[in-house]
Amino acid sequence: MKKAYVILVAIGILASFLSALPNETEGFRNRSVEIAVDFEEVRILSEDRGITVYKTLLALKDAGATAVGLRETNIRRYVAEGKIAIFQGGEILNALRTGLLENPDFAALRNDGRISPNYTYIITEDIDMAQRLLLRLNVAFGRQTEMLKSQTPYIIEIKAPRASVETFPVGLDADDLQMLQNLGLRVVGRPANVFMGSEAALTKILNEYANLPEGLLSALVFDGVDVAGFPDYLDEAAGILSDNGIRIGFVELVRRQSGIEQLMSLTNYSGVTVHSNMRGRPVASIVNAVMERGARLLYLRFHIERRPASLEDASLFVEDVKGELVRYGFYTGESSPLGGGGRWQALHIISMLGLAAASALMIIEMKIYRSRLTIYLPGVLFVFLAGIYILSPDLSLQLSAILSALVFSTLAFVSQTVNRLNNKHSSGFGFVALTILRTFVAAVLGGIMVAGFHSTPYFTSGAALFRGVVLTNVLPFIPIIWILYARYTKDASEWTIAAVVRKLSTPLKSNITWLHLILFGIVAVVLYVYAARMGHQAGMTLLPLEDQMRRLLDEILIVRPRTKEFLIAYPAFILGLTLYVKGNTSFLSGVLMAVGALAPISVINTFMHFTNPTLLASATLRSFNGLLLGVFFGVALVIIWNYAEKTFKKWGIEDWA
Repeated sequence: MKKAYVILVAIGILASFLSALPNETEGFRNRSVEIAVDFEEVRILSEDRGITVYKTLLALKDAGATAVGLRETNIRRYVAEGKIAIFQGGEILNALRTGLLENPDFAALRNDGRISPNYTYIITEDIDMAQRLLLRLNVAFGRQTEMLKSQTPYIIEIKAPRASVETFPVGLDADDLQMLQNLGLRVVGRPANVFMGSEAALTKILNEYANLPEGLLSALVFDGVDVAGFPDYLDEAAGILSDNGIRIGFVELVRRQSGIEQLMSLTNYSGVTVHSNMRGRPVASIVNAVMERGARLLYLRFHIERRPASLEDASLFVEDVKGELVRYGFYTGESSPLGGGGRWQALHIISMLGLAAASALMIIEMKIYRSRLTIYLPGVLFVFLAGIYILSPDLSLQLSAILSALVFSTLAFVSQTVNRLNNKHSSGFGFVALTILRTFVAAVLGGIMVAGFHSTPYFTSGAALFRGVVLTNVLPFIPIIWILYARYTKDASEWTIAAVVRKLSTPLKSNITWLHLILFGIVAVVLYVYAARMGHQAGMTLLPLEDQMRRLLDEILIVRPRTKEFLIAYPAFILGLTLYVKGNTSFLSGVLMAVGALAPISVINTFMHFTNPTLLASATLRSFNGLLLGVFFGVALVIIWNYAEKTFKKWGIEDWA
């Protein structure tokens, strides 16, 4: 049975690799990256430098920018530019009453009782501007807008307070669009759903983007907490976007916008992953978003919070980003969806069969000698996953990926490390090196299984919620620690429920000492930090030293490895194995081995995080870098340990650890 399960696992891993291969190929083929700058920040750079927006954009384009994030122009901007004037009705009435305003048009309207103190009034001498404002305001405010004077100067009444009108967007400015077109820069549209409260408003706003000259629009990156059309007009929004081939920009690493998953599904996941940099982060971390997470639209932010803002610094920043992209084989240009994934139903089912067989192997390797369990459990698991796949493929694939991470991380450590501890070995160093390598390879194979389940457009587009982070990082430690306990105590008792309860209840019957409380406190703190750092949540931020180390590794390595792998897991793993080989089967070596189990767990979780077409290459390289650095630090730790051991022996202290 074991040989049969090994064959099924191998076939399942091959099927997963074939599922992920199209994404891998697409990731290497599609190397075009859009570099966008924000129009409002460009205006600030222009003001502080004392030059025109055109010259600022030209400088940024020369540095490498290819697009501009453009929001609709609001009424406040036109007031600032002197193109229109805006008043609250009460302001007009007071000015007429005190004689500060002697405009005969307003005086006539007052005499006719046409001016309300709670309404807003806009004045302009441009008929095109007046008609444009009237059209957009009618759509937004439910036709509560009226042209009170049809001759110059034109007066528009809006039945809403001034505060709600000033920030209202009235469409893309024609002069801005013409300027960008002349410069050869594309538009990254930034529409806000808050102004799409009706089907008419939605249609009007989205069609304005759809009717832009061909090649001018790069993508739409929605402002605010909702996507266009949420919640009532998602179908209408998807129809306009799909019919006109408009791409959706999905911003990574930020709170998910309401309706994004539904809209991406309705548009057949025709979106691009957007990376908006944190100000002050190194250029390498921005480029890593392209290489590791499939970002194809970089929305660069500048240091405009420090005035005056420096155009030179902004240009140098853009130039450095472009230079790093070119260094790694990318080029700047129009972004396009990666979209190499497909729904390979047959391959997915085969992979699920391989996962079920892997679960049986895990039971066998854990020495749970229950022949029926190794037959029935995999069968039930396969039927369960395949059944859900028929009803909801995306849910089934995500469950399969999570289970793969749980099973393979446990299987890799138990089969390639724990169960080889009593094997005869001629060289301690060779045994340690081979054990580390075998465990790493087994973990990577498990990562390939995860990658295959994540190789559909739902995942590669970035629309999927990543679930199971804490689960896949913590749960494997339970069987691993139990196996290590059984190995170190030579306890070969059966894994019955009664035996488990008996073993777990033994510590509860012991007297609690201060040492127990201290150890419990240390474990609690470690677990809290470990769980919080999985997503830098719970206020757990990077230490300054670690942040500097990450920046350095970003600069040196193509893909930066995980800190917990090379600084914690592998050094503890190597030292624990070395001590065991030397005959040290103390509590300390067991704890070090348990900490070392973090290595395969973290490797497989790296593949779960990389939901993008360059999944296998990037995740494998990142894991391999972690292995290399981990071995370096591990060997250094062993050398330090041996030196300390000799030193204590000289002092007459034999049993110090």
